[in-house]
Amino acid sequence: MSNQSLSSIEVLPLRDVEFVTFRHDMQQAFQAGVFVNDTMISKDDVILPDEDINGAYYSKDTLTYKAVFNDEIVGGAMISLDESGAKGSLVLLYIRRDSQGKGYGVQLWKMIEKMYPDVRVWETLVLFSERRNLHFYINLCGFSAVEFFNPNHRKSSNSNDLDDLLRLEKRL
Repeated sequence: MSNQSLSSIEVLPLRDVEFVTFRHDMQQAFQAGVFVNDTMISKDDVILPDEDINGAYYSKDTLTYKAVFNDEIVGGAMISLDESGAKGSLVLLYIRRDSQGKGYGVQLWKMIEKMYPDVRVWETLVLFSERRNLHFYINLCGFSAVEFFNPNHRKSSNSNDLDDLLRLEKRL
């Protein structure tokens, strides 16, 4: 790790004026991540379409944060909490492509956990083929795989659900 990774990031609420750049950076990070892992997805496929990110961002249940280092957004996360505040969902987390590998992702996640001390269980979904993300969530952030969605076990009866998703959970 570089010396830069020893410096802390700030986690702040995302302002609406920053959303378009945030969305673009998130899409670039996810798009690159899929192809680094040699998945069977066409390079023409958009991994995280605008409407998916917009839907999460504009949902009344989503809280969106930016990770800032030296006054520059290096990543961010979208989360939601259940009504009791005891269960949280990590909707999306990303680190900008040029800022990856510096420890910002782990810092971002740990800071979110500290911001919500009443959350007893966090969950997120990750593509089974994204080894780097699985390493990040399981080995660095302490999540465990609890469910595998595939053609024989779908999230719902909706045939449009993605296959090969892992539901990860972290109990605190």
